[in-house]
Amino acid sequence: PAMDPTYPLIPVLNILTAALVLYTLLSISLRGTWNSGVVMLGSWVFIRTSIRGTEAIVWSNNFENKAPVWCDISTHVVIAASFAGIPACSLIISRRLHHVICSYALNSASDIRRKSFLFDIALGIGLPLCLMALFPVVQDVRFQVVEDMGCSISMAAAIFTLLAFQSWGVILPLISIILYFPTIIRELYVHHKQMNSVLSSMGVLDRTRYMRLVAIACMDMLMTLPIGTITLAEALHQDSQLPFWPPWPTILANNPPRLIPEMAWRSMFWSRFTTYFSQTSVVALGLVFFLLFGATRDALSAYYCAFSRIKESLRSSQQTVHVVRVELSLVSSQGHTATDPECVRS
Repeated sequence: PAMDPTYPLIPVLNILTAALVLYTLLSISLRGTWNSGVVMLGSWVFIRTSIRGTEAIVWSNNFENKAPVWCDISTHVVIAASFAGIPACSLIISRRLHHVICSYALNSASDIRRKSFLFDIALGIGLPLCLMALFPVVQDVRFQVVEDMGCSISMAAAIFTLLAFQSWGVILPLISIILYFPTIIRELYVHHKQMNSVLSSMGVLDRTRYMRLVAIACMDMLMTLPIGTITLAEALHQDSQLPFWPPWPTILANNPPRLIPEMAWRSMFWSRFTTYFSQTSVVALGLVFFLLFGATRDALSAYYCAFSRIKESLRSSQQTVHVVRVELSLVSSQGHTATDPECVRS
């Protein structure tokens, strides 16, 4: 088969995005429970882009079942990240922003803040783990190997599948849009002059950081809501008369992996569109994450300090190597002098 003309664009973009997001998470101090959603969003985006970038290289121009254990793990992780992890982060961030702008978090007791943090962890990590555990219930084949893309999931068409998995990408962003964002936008518009004093009392959160959180939450919803809507529409388009429960004989049959060549998925517009949109949307979300939190003035200062430390370490190591070489040359010259015949006769 012919090589994908866009290769290696997709793996390069995914790996570059994963590296930028990881470096942002490791180098920038994202302090405070108000930032838990941002940290979880960056973590899920890093996991998703690193997996997709690796698989796009391994399965470039082939669809062989060459790494079944990897596919078992990656498909479960992608289920967690795509269907619940990334969509839940927009709700977590929106909820935190709503609490801050309504002054809920300013005078709340420590136990209330702890319960709110535990709620964020349950939604951003607990829900994805639950979907990972529940995935075998709707898994009609072990996994799919898609040429030029890598490992992919396959779920039985049923109403239970839509409710338990594919609905989260629509429900979670809609909760943010309906419950939290109208208040956030109204308060920012009406009380924009008082926002600086209110946010400055938070200590680690100022107006600039608050607006960055608003921007990343909006970007997350813009990416996850269309994907969730498209996934639901695709499932309903394939079969308008869905059974409520998955066909249990098919689920329990432990069917072997399904191998899909490039022509099979590129020939259908809907499949081609959803594949490329899901790939590029996560990359775009990761790049926006880096621009908002990894390319700020504080971040650039942190990068400069890290680069300076590395430069000083390399310079000191070079000086140490030079000293060692000088000492070795002196020892060697002394050894040759001691064994010189003229010195021995004298």
